[in-house]
Amino acid sequence: MGTADGEKIKTTIGATYQDEYAFVDKRWLISRRIGTFNWQEKVISTNSYRLKDWYRGW
Repeated sequence: MGTADGEKIKTTIGATYQDEYAFVDKRWLISRRIGTFNWQEKVISTNSYRLKDWYRGW
C-alpha cells in the first residue's frame, strides 16, 4: 500500500521466476534467480485494512 496525491494506492504485480538450485548442507537453496515482472496494476484503495491484518495467517 502506498500513497499518491493523498490517495491510498494498492499495487499488484504479476511476476515469474526462473530459479537454479544448489544442494548445500543437506538443503536445496536458490543459487540463482531471474525475475520477470509481467504486469502491474495500481488502483485507488477503498479498503481501510491494515497491512498486518492482510498478512494474518501466513
